[in-house]
Amino acid sequence: MKSDKSMTNKAKKTVPKKTAKKVSVIKKNVSQYVPFQWVLLSVLLMVTALVYANSLHGGLLNFDDIEYFTNYPEVLKLTWKNVGVYFSHYYVIMYQPLPVLSFAMNYHFTGLNTTPMHVVNLFFHLMNIMLVFILLRKVTERFDVAFIVAILFALYPMNVEAVSWISARSSGMYAFFYLLSLIFYMDYLRKGLKWKYFILAFLFFIFSLFSKAQAVTLPVVLLAFDYYFSRKLISRRVWLEKIPYFMLSIVFGIVAMANSGTLANITEGMMVDYSLIDRFFLVCYSFVFYVFKLFVPITLAAVYVYPPKVNGHLPLLYYFTPIVLAAVFYLIYKARHHRYIMLGVALFFITIALNIQMIPSRLFIVTERYAYFPYIGLFFIFGMFYANLLKKKETRFKQLRSIITLSLVIYTVVFAVTIYERNKVWQSDIPFMTDILQKNPEAPYLSRAYSKRGQAYIVINNYPMAIKDFTESIRLKPDEWASYFDRGSCYWKMQQVKEALADFDMTVKYNGRTSVVYANRAVARFFEHDYLGALQDCNLSINMDSTRKQVFNTRGAAKYTLNDFAGAEHDYTKAIALEPTYNEALKNRGDLRYALKRFPEACNDWKQAALFGNVDAQKSLETYCQ
Repeated sequence: MKSDKSMTNKAKKTVPKKTAKKVSVIKKNVSQYVPFQWVLLSVLLMVTALVYANSLHGGLLNFDDIEYFTNYPEVLKLTWKNVGVYFSHYYVIMYQPLPVLSFAMNYHFTGLNTTPMHVVNLFFHLMNIMLVFILLRKVTERFDVAFIVAILFALYPMNVEAVSWISARSSGMYAFFYLLSLIFYMDYLRKGLKWKYFILAFLFFIFSLFSKAQAVTLPVVLLAFDYYFSRKLISRRVWLEKIPYFMLSIVFGIVAMANSGTLANITEGMMVDYSLIDRFFLVCYSFVFYVFKLFVPITLAAVYVYPPKVNGHLPLLYYFTPIVLAAVFYLIYKARHHRYIMLGVALFFITIALNIQMIPSRLFIVTERYAYFPYIGLFFIFGMFYANLLKKKETRFKQLRSIITLSLVIYTVVFAVTIYERNKVWQSDIPFMTDILQKNPEAPYLSRAYSKRGQAYIVINNYPMAIKDFTESIRLKPDEWASYFDRGSCYWKMQQVKEALADFDMTVKYNGRTSVVYANRAVARFFEHDYLGALQDCNLSINMDSTRKQVFNTRGAAKYTLNDFAGAEHDYTKAIALEPTYNEALKNRGDLRYALKRFPEACNDWKQAALFGNVDAQKSLETYCQ
């Protein structure tokens, strides 16, 4: 392990005499990459691809994934005009135009086929492995360090979320451009401060910013690399170089924070339920979490909710985290003379700082994908330590080296298996939501997970399980109107009309502003023989949205029962006008016209209804129209 003095002397020797008085320039002294090194890297990439192969079968989760394609119609039509929209709007409360553009391209070429979407995510991860290797190879001029870091980055279980979750593509994309920027900055330092490399580094920084707001940390990371290579941080040139970087970071930071949803996360979210003292412990916990999971990546979860307070207190564990954090900083202080440790720590802390609740989020206290890039710094420390250990000749170091080597092999195999198993969590909504529910303490946010899993059970027609989940959702969040609505729909499917009507009543209580709510309650009221109530709900629904054919059909049935035949015929005709193949309305209008003794018209309606698949209309046609 080199001392700070020896590393400083080495850095000084790399400064060309002609420019030593003006700037610190790192001498180009990168050894040739032997073909065998690239063979090993290729093997690593293939192994990683195999480990992640089962992620390619994952579906489109009803948890952010689907929102890109249902809430934003411009994503479904790739045009130059819409490309401008991607760069001028927020998506899922984030400014991420390049990932959104990539989703639009996915849809343009392969629709909602999720395999190509997962292929893109995996592609970025594989490219990032290669870029990590290249970057560390340039930084250290050592294959062993670069390869160890690449292995850890490639097969670390915490990275599964960034790769296997379609919505997390922004993590892989921003890291891709971020790494390219750092690589060209290294070329800038090593190749005589040539501006073409600086410009390329700056260009990829812009691409990274357009991928995710976390890229705003890059200017500070560049200063960390300057420190590592003993550039004078008080030098005018060093800071002039960084001015455009800092200016862009400020601009993109403002853009990210300007979104109303992002502001709501901070000002109206769960953090408002915690005191300033609580927030201090939450910050300490979130930082310690990432450090701890580096060594023990077990009990991983798709979502980590905020801890519930019991009798006004956080869980006991949170109150010990400042002690752990203080111990970590003490160790960092003791190792301050080792520049590689300080660089690794800086890479980790600078890039994770935005996500350790210094800027609070209302949803999750920690998130695995946020460690995707920051862990590279800690992997770098391990890689350097292990590589330096290889140089030691003493027996005790050989024994330690053997232990660490064996541990690294075992960890790699265990990590690969863990990744393969974790990929299954992201296959569909039920295992995904189950993972969230099993790994978290009971908290109001879990209402969403129960609701989403209930919706997944509806898709496979498992209404009893869906009702059970919606009931749990309502228990955790009694004013969640959507859970009442979905549970009522399940009761309706199971022909439990009274229970369905009760849930629709609760839906209206908590959300009386949505057309479909009244539309469904109208049907339930009709079957409970409350025809006036059904008529009233239909009127309310139509006033909000006059394009629902089913509502006109229901109102027509209510009017028919109340002997308003002209009104009923008008509503049936309106429903048919909205959808000419609507066989139920055609059949009902046929029944009405037959009751009015307009037999030819009735038979014509039944004929049309039967043509579009209505069995009852076919029976009426055969019975009365021969």
